[in-house]
Amino acid sequence: MLFFSIIYSVVGRYSFLCQLLVYKGQEGEAAACRSPFTNTPKRESACSILCLMSTTTVPEPHVLAVDDSIVDRAVISRLLRSSKYRVTTVDSGKRALELLSLDRNVHMIITDYCMPEMTGFDLLKRVKESSELKEIPVVLMSSENSPTRIRRCLEEGAEDFLIKPVRPSDVSRLCSRVMK
Repeated sequence: MLFFSIIYSVVGRYSFLCQLLVYKGQEGEAAACRSPFTNTPKRESACSILCLMSTTTVPEPHVLAVDDSIVDRAVISRLLRSSKYRVTTVDSGKRALELLSLDRNVHMIITDYCMPEMTGFDLLKRVKESSELKEIPVVLMSSENSPTRIRRCLEEGAEDFLIKPVRPSDVSRLCSRVMK
């Protein structure tokens, strides 16, 4: 018996798995061949081929970007989309929590630190306190390079802290590390 697997994949699109089981044999040998799926004897005297093909869609990772600045939301959204991420943007921590209560299919949250009503730090704490959301990586960003602020966020569970303006290299590094 020969067993072949062929895998074809296009990142972010689809993948195929084709398995070929080839049984060769004469009348006496054919009875000794067994199916790997059912472990039952195969009695074909000629060569038979079984090909199973399955198609699965590989979704783009979904990032929730939170910033009260429309310009900063547009910049981070553009950078993430150019790296093939699906991006949803909201303008406040409160709206982020509302969205997360409706759609938990978020793979990463990237949020500004300084926002009115609910800061990015407050959003981080709420996410990490939630049993349903705590596994989502949260990245904070700020235009202020304050070591105390950065340390505090990392100690609270932030995956990373970016200094604005966010550059393409920041997004590449972040996504390769966080979105494993």
